Amino acid sequence: MNEQDKKRIIERYRARFEEYGEGIRALRSGNRRRQKIRFDVLYTLGDMNNSSVLDLGCGFADFYSYLKKRGVRRVRYTGYDIVPEFIELDRRKYPEAKFEVRDMQEDPPKRKFDYIVSSQTFNNR
Repeated sequence: MNEQDKKRIIERYRARFEEYGEGIRALRSGNRRRQKIRFDVLYTLGDMNNSSVLDLGCGFADFYSYLKKRGVRRVRYTGYDIVPEFIELDRRKYPEAKFEVRDMQEDPPKRKFDYIVSSQTFNNR
């Protein structure tokens, strides 16, 4: 993705966040039922307890919240997103997890993760 496209995508999400606040409407990634189906599928990848998980395009860290509700307590969760406002919010909500403003295509992780997930991230035209 070139810088112009990246800026356009960031501004689109900022505007949605301002209009709708935190929630699935700001992400425009379907509805809660469909999100749960996606997360249920990701959850079947393996036992994420005592594991490291990288969530690409983490948005509002909904997958981390899902893992906690499923009883996954000892996960080393890292979320990447290109929208700084999302990362700021995530850091306040979940100080025990790690969040970074990062474009995976330009700056891939320097370390390995047990699981790398991405849900509804590459849906921009």
